[in-house]
Amino acid sequence: EMEYVGQKAVHTVGLRIHPHGTSRFTMYEDDGVSYAYQEGRVASTEIVCKAGEEAIRITVGARQGEYDGMPEVRCFDLSVFVATAPVGVMVSGRELDGDATDEWRYDEESGCVRLQVQEDLERKAPVEVSIRLRN
Repeated sequence: EMEYVGQKAVHTVGLRIHPHGTSRFTMYEDDGVSYAYQEGRVASTEIVCKAGEEAIRITVGARQGEYDGMPEVRCFDLSVFVATAPVGVMVSGRELDGDATDEWRYDEESGCVRLQVQEDLERKAPVEVSIRLRN
């Protein structure tokens, strides 16, 4: 939480995702204080969500561009609202442990899957999240 833009560095961005069909969003960011964005000093990240019967797939694209003061690494705190408890979660091909290690968790009351992902350190590859659903 901040009272004004730039009060403190933002390394983690929260995303609340309500999957339905295919949706996409491009997040644009700049330094928040100058007009450098008019000269193209911005970064953008495309986020795509595809909801299917067996899985919800979320792709967080590699961040493109740069600006002064940009965080070296961007993390995303995902809150994904689903109709039923998932059977598993994978991030970029790696199966995550559930409640035991808290890599992801499901809140039955809100119907929300929560996990945190970090962008590729070299900003070349997207992060692929797959939330497998019960059939």
